Amino acid sequence: MTPREWANRLWGTFHRSRTDGDLEDELRAHLELAADDERRRGNTDSRAARAARLRVGAVAQAMEAQRDQRGLTWLEDLARDVRVAGRTLRKAPGFTVIAVLTLALAIGATTTIFSVVNGVLLRPFPYADMNRIMILGEATRSGLPMSVAWPNFVDWREQQDVFEQFGVYRSSSVNLTGSDQPERLTAATVSSEVPLALGITAAIGRTFTHDEDRPTPDRVVTISDRLWRSHFNTDPSIVGRSVTLDGSTYTIVGVMPPGMRFPSRLTDVWLPLGLVVSTLPNRGNHPGLTVVAKLKPASTVDRATTEMDAIARRLEKQYPLTNTDHTATVTPYYEQVVGNIRPMLVMLFAAVGFVLLIACANVANLTLARADRRQREMALRSALGASWFGIVQQLLVESLLVSLAGGALGALLAIVSVKALIASQPSTIPRIDLLTVDTRVLAFTALVSIVTGLAFGIGPALSASSVDLLSAVKDGARSSAGVAVRRLRSALVISEVALALVLLVGAMLTLKSLDHLLAVDLGFSPARVVTMRITLPQSSYPDTPRWTAFHEQLVRRVSALPSIQSAGLNSNIPLSGTGSESDIRYEGQPLPKSPSEQGTTCLFQASTPDFLRAMGIPLTRGRHFTERDTANAALVAIVDETLVRRFFPNGDAIGKRIAFEYLGTPTNPKPIWREIVGVVRHVQHYGLATEPPFVQVYTPLAQLPLYFQDRRPTMVLVAQTALDPESVVSLIRREVRAIDPNIPVYGVQTMQAYVDQATEQPRMSVRLLGALSALALVLATLGIYGVLSYLVTLRRQEIGIRMALGATAHDVLGLIVGHGMTLTAIGIGVGLAGSWMLAALMRRFLYGVSPHDPLTYLSIAVLLATIAAVASYVPGQRAVSVDPATTLRAE
Repeated sequence: MTPREWANRLWGTFHRSRTDGDLEDELRAHLELAADDERRRGNTDSRAARAARLRVGAVAQAMEAQRDQRGLTWLEDLARDVRVAGRTLRKAPGFTVIAVLTLALAIGATTTIFSVVNGVLLRPFPYADMNRIMILGEATRSGLPMSVAWPNFVDWREQQDVFEQFGVYRSSSVNLTGSDQPERLTAATVSSEVPLALGITAAIGRTFTHDEDRPTPDRVVTISDRLWRSHFNTDPSIVGRSVTLDGSTYTIVGVMPPGMRFPSRLTDVWLPLGLVVSTLPNRGNHPGLTVVAKLKPASTVDRATTEMDAIARRLEKQYPLTNTDHTATVTPYYEQVVGNIRPMLVMLFAAVGFVLLIACANVANLTLARADRRQREMALRSALGASWFGIVQQLLVESLLVSLAGGALGALLAIVSVKALIASQPSTIPRIDLLTVDTRVLAFTALVSIVTGLAFGIGPALSASSVDLLSAVKDGARSSAGVAVRRLRSALVISEVALALVLLVGAMLTLKSLDHLLAVDLGFSPARVVTMRITLPQSSYPDTPRWTAFHEQLVRRVSALPSIQSAGLNSNIPLSGTGSESDIRYEGQPLPKSPSEQGTTCLFQASTPDFLRAMGIPLTRGRHFTERDTANAALVAIVDETLVRRFFPNGDAIGKRIAFEYLGTPTNPKPIWREIVGVVRHVQHYGLATEPPFVQVYTPLAQLPLYFQDRRPTMVLVAQTALDPESVVSLIRREVRAIDPNIPVYGVQTMQAYVDQATEQPRMSVRLLGALSALALVLATLGIYGVLSYLVTLRRQEIGIRMALGATAHDVLGLIVGHGMTLTAIGIGVGLAGSWMLAALMRRFLYGVSPHDPLTYLSIAVLLATIAAVASYVPGQRAVSVDPATTLRAE
């Protein structure tokens, strides 16, 4: 019989047969016929069998030739493989569903984190030459940041030679009136070079001119695209229209493009610098100014930093009383926007990558087990002419179909997750409103799906395609998996355990850090306390007595409401991250020996008598402010315990005098002394983990510090209520309108919300890392269970023989569980080593806990070992239930 006749016969058999049994019978018949022919030619049995296999190989070549004659292209082969793969996966619904869901969870989590990374870190900014935009500030050489003094900015601008644009801005807010309800808008006072440094031009009209940087310019304003649409109905003739801000009339000269989100995404109004330049204080004060500048094309950040430091040193020598130990900081604007969130996103992206690897290992184990059961099928395909490459391609197509299905479902999960994240409105994620699952994210999902399919499919495909035809047919249903495949499956389980342990250690360390953070003494009680901000315009309240009278009347009216237990006003709010600061000294303190000698910095505030009670700030000694602490009475102050420990170690502070304000000249300052009448707990003002070593001083509102008399602060109304805090807001708004209908109440927020914001980023890390770790733990557990279940099936004959020869159930159980625990122990060892090396990278995310906390490592190792023992026990118990007689008869 010629090879072509063999090919025609087998080709017909391939199309006629419907079951593996039919194919097996045909193959056996052809192999036996070929072997008989060889024996008649005088060959031994072994030589005859070998020659028969070679003749079957000739059949394969003939079938390939016939396939070429039919004109099948590679794409046609691929389309056929897709159809065959679809039918094959439909016939194995259990495997398909488990694999797709496993990959969907992992790819969905990966896509969700990448969408955040894309929106925050990768999405282009709307500013030209973003890498050249720098933010400059002042700082002490010990690293304490501060805003820029106006005279220092002027000197910087005149002496620098590395920036082509050099602007300055200050964030603020304004009252918008003229409509039914007054509204508070986020604003910024900017010099004319700020838009130039950002590369932004007005969409309608113009930005500010250099003339408007000088004192007493015309009252002009540019507005945001959002404000133009919401309040002016996208009027194309908006330029020249008037708007009332803080009781004064301004002329709109421009509308900024939608991409203008500077200094924040909430800024709606930009005012010219000339309106405030004449009021900016001397060199010793830092009135909230920040510099934005654009590097020259040939300049670098390092060169700019060096030059600005040199300028700061010259000013330090020229003005030692105000500039000693001060330097200039240069930070890329991109870093300022994303610097705080980027480490957390990188950590989460690495964590979700670990989960994806665990999912790949799990699905690869499932695929290996399935491929082992399909070895007879692969042998028949090979005998019927399928090439090695064709078999590998077929199996890879199946893997890719599974991964693409998982990727499609994962993309849907990511869309839902991203919408939920946006709805939660986290304040620590910049550009949160721009997050979306866009084409770039979907392309990333598709790429991850393809790479994942290849990652978990290539090993099983190579294993399944490398089969011995006669052995596969002879062994029938019995697995013929080799030692290499078993080792690969064991290695996959070890890697799953190791990766899961790394994730669990990271999650546990983060959780412990959050516990320590939440245990920080706030110094106040946030329960049922609502806060809101009120800013009185200078034009309506030009003098201090009228300004003070409004606030005192407001507190009286709000305190009289039946639902209010106590109410007060303060010039700052805990956990706000900002405040008014000054050097402080006690009476009799020696003068500094040199201008470089570091003094003590205080955060000073102006309060009404019941503010401390409303905030739940405990008074530890002395008294509260009273109505007798008027402007004509002796100046008094309440200080915190930190000041007492620093200035009065014996604890006797009541009656002592302190000063944080000075008259006279810098060379001959005259302190304004205040008597300490009370001591309270230290309050966290700047954050839970970042509180600087400042002491705190409270002054009566009626005895307003000089700094506040020149620069009226935004006052914060604090109300403690027995009801839901949100329910009293409308009542307070009504009282404000009764005093002045043009004053908006804004920034309404409970104190609990401030606490939640202070812990938002670590809580987010804990939630996401916890979810990823839980998923990794489940996948690792399933991986251990799957491998040991397969091992029981693979070794059923061995187990039957052992039990027939007298092995006890305990012996068999120990055999199976011991194998699982061995794999787990190796994985735990690898994971502990990896965690120990990676833990140092987590140091910046932790508060009050060591990244090498031994108790954390031990507890996670014990947890994994316990879960692995349970996962090993179930298949071990199944092995014990094997009936030796039944097994041996089946074999």
